[in-house]
Amino acid sequence: MLIYFRLFALGIIMFSLYNNQNVTPPFYLLTFFYIILVSFQIKYQKYYQNLPGISVFNIVAFFRYSIVPLAYYLSDDSYFVISSKLPTVYESIYLMIYEMLCVYITLLYVSKRKYAFIAQGEACKKNIKVFKTNIIFVLFTLIIMAITFGSTSIKSGMIALLSGGVGELYVMDKVENMSFKTMAFRFIWSSTIAWIYTYCIFKLYEVFKKKKSIKIVVCAILVTLFLIVLTFVNQVGGTLARWQAIVFGSAGVFLLLKLFYDSRNLILYSLLIPCALSLCIITIFKNAGYVEGGKSSFQKAALSVLDPKGLDEYFAGPLGVADGIQFKEKSDMGIKNMFNDFIDNAPIFSHYFDSNETTSVQYNKNIGTLGSIIPLVTQSSIYFGYLFAPLLSVISIFLICFCDSRFKTQQGYSCYIYAFVSCWFALEASMLNFTIICSWFYLYIIPMILFFVLSKQFKKNIK
Repeated sequence: MLIYFRLFALGIIMFSLYNNQNVTPPFYLLTFFYIILVSFQIKYQKYYQNLPGISVFNIVAFFRYSIVPLAYYLSDDSYFVISSKLPTVYESIYLMIYEMLCVYITLLYVSKRKYAFIAQGEACKKNIKVFKTNIIFVLFTLIIMAITFGSTSIKSGMIALLSGGVGELYVMDKVENMSFKTMAFRFIWSSTIAWIYTYCIFKLYEVFKKKKSIKIVVCAILVTLFLIVLTFVNQVGGTLARWQAIVFGSAGVFLLLKLFYDSRNLILYSLLIPCALSLCIITIFKNAGYVEGGKSSFQKAALSVLDPKGLDEYFAGPLGVADGIQFKEKSDMGIKNMFNDFIDNAPIFSHYFDSNETTSVQYNKNIGTLGSIIPLVTQSSIYFGYLFAPLLSVISIFLICFCDSRFKTQQGYSCYIYAFVSCWFALEASMLNFTIICSWFYLYIIPMILFFVLSKQFKKNIK
């Protein structure tokens, strides 16, 4: 995969140097340094096979450092997009290169020290220990799912998809605006659906060990497709947070690759296209909530996805980093605001703290938007200064590698949790920020871990 990324990036460099009349900032430098650093990384790519976090990170990094610069060179309006921020855009490019160097040096160091020992491709062929769960707990989980189903947005998502009502759905849900019942039910629903999915996959794997049949693998793929579709419909009808669909789907794909290693090609070809398609459609629906006051057509919203400014926002590109630099210079925020970002969206506790003191809220006020994501590198620079601006990105890389290694060596249900968390940190390192990763720990990861632990405790006590 990395070899193809490097070849494509080389083509982008040549195109950028040939077609740079309307673009003054050297966006091609991002792609140039990306090619150099990926060339060193290729040496270790055999250790990355079927690792969820590092695989997602490599895909997102390719888009951030290659596709986003290409979009600027392809657009005729690039100059008008960046003209008002021209001096700061230069600074943002240099800051992103600095972050890229720190991130890839960290990744190369960990690859040499850790992945070379625990991430061998053959390791996923080892027998997986299946933790059996009492049928009573399965019924209990299904009952909980039925009770909490009303808190989901699946019904409204289906109505939206069937009616074509694109632009009137988007509502930015914050935890502090939800009732405690709705909030709790949403978290419980996410945890139970993840547990039921993992239970079904491991039951199929248990059958597969006794009878090696491609039909069982196909059944596992269909279950994963159902999870992706269910998450996708829920997101279309709700907050349209694409990250949940990406993370749930990616974790499921890599769990299948671990359990059914010999059917790797079938799994990838069957699931990658639905994952990519669902991501694109959710993005289009979300864009329709911004374009023309939420009254955009599906076609116009789809075309806006290719806009360089939109791609820049999705992948924390130079323009978003430039906005973050300007915000840092104007505001008096610093390390003192890190606690507010940490506690923002925390259940119950967030009600007692002013969300206006978070970097995300102030960043959006500064640039005049509602749901824009402050890039992680600029958020880190607000906390620790420019010298340590890549610190949170580097920490994310260490956490990705830790979760990947645990995913590779662990057995049983915990594999899905480690894949889930690893994919989430991979998105944080290149697309999201500290505030969002903390929110997800409160809203999804901690409830999911507690539910999986509860299932094990129930099994022990029932004996």
